Amino acid sequence: MRCGDICAGDLRQRVTLYRKSRTPDGRGGFDETWSEYATVRARVDTPSAAERFFAQGQEDAVTHRFILRYRTDIESTDILVWRGEVYTIRRPIDIEGKRRWLQLDASISARVAVDELDVAS
Repeated sequence: MRCGDICAGDLRQRVTLYRKSRTPDGRGGFDETWSEYATVRARVDTPSAAERFFAQGQEDAVTHRFILRYRTDIESTDILVWRGEVYTIRRPIDIEGKRRWLQLDASISARVAVDELDVAS
């Protein structure tokens, strides 16, 4: 993917980013919770059939690609929520190294459920 293939009008979907935080539990330990830290606009793509075929059986297979404006605060340990589904970020990629667009390769998360997130109702 090239920077020229993306324009701001492509960012039609809203995704919410979460990061795990640890807070003291008062008993000498910690509670871990997922806290929302950003809601951004994104373009959502799925890998081609050929990419999915070659990724079969890989634990970190990418099911979706989220393209958003470049930011420096996203880590591969974060998760995102799109349309009520939780995705594990596999790798954030600076497209062409230009710090204009960020591609988040992600997969549907089996380890985090939406009800575990700190979501304001």
